[in-house]
Amino acid sequence: MTTTLADNPVLTRLDGDCLTLTLNRPHRGNALTPELLDGICRALDTHRQAGTIVLTGTGSAFSCGGDIREFYDRSKERGELLSFARNIVGTLNETLLRIVDQNALLVCALNGPITGGSIGLMLACDHVIASETAFAQPYYARMGFAPDGGWTAMMPGRAGLGYTRNWLSIDKRLDAREMGHRGIVDDVCAPGALAEHVERTIQQNTGLDRASIHSARLLALGGRARLASALDRELEAFLDLIDREETVQRMHDFLNPQTLPSRET
Repeated sequence: MTTTLADNPVLTRLDGDCLTLTLNRPHRGNALTPELLDGICRALDTHRQAGTIVLTGTGSAFSCGGDIREFYDRSKERGELLSFARNIVGTLNETLLRIVDQNALLVCALNGPITGGSIGLMLACDHVIASETAFAQPYYARMGFAPDGGWTAMMPGRAGLGYTRNWLSIDKRLDAREMGHRGIVDDVCAPGALAEHVERTIQQNTGLDRASIHSARLLALGGRARLASALDRELEAFLDLIDREETVQRMHDFLNPQTLPSRET
């Protein structure tokens, strides 16, 4: 069973007990919106008995995180900007907690780049498979934002605290192979082999006890309460920085890149 409405921000497909959720805003790099995040939560609520859940994206990107245009368009009114930021980051946090609560094997299939807060959708999963076209980049230091989506709450568990701090501070872009080397993703494959690799992973893990997988996930994350508290701290830090004049200017510059002067030959 597949939901295929073109304007649906999340496509769902149920094959047996495997639920595939596909982010479906390819015209905006699958940028996160409250509607998209709500769509993930509704699908999880509808298919509570799924034994495996796969997260992936349509188009060339997995997700570019928050939509900078949506933030910038609200920057003239401080209250409106803060309200939108609280809504989008707060909804993302609720979605991440909903994901890790699932009594299922969680698989993330990175079909392309993943940046900003969307990294949390990957970090919440148990097994991450990346296409060679994928890369990850924080963008926070470039934009003047505080990290959200679990960069400080969950990334240290995969990449280590020291590397996470360094990565956030220098805004480095990591390709799929380097992410694999760092333990940020578990497997890397050719773009055309992603679906096959996901299917093989699911088949290899058929019969494993889902309650045990769920328990191990929460223990490795330090418990649900600890994760929720860390995500709350990210939200408050995000709100502290989002409406600074410097951050607004950085958003403007990002959306309106200066044209380099032409060189005479």
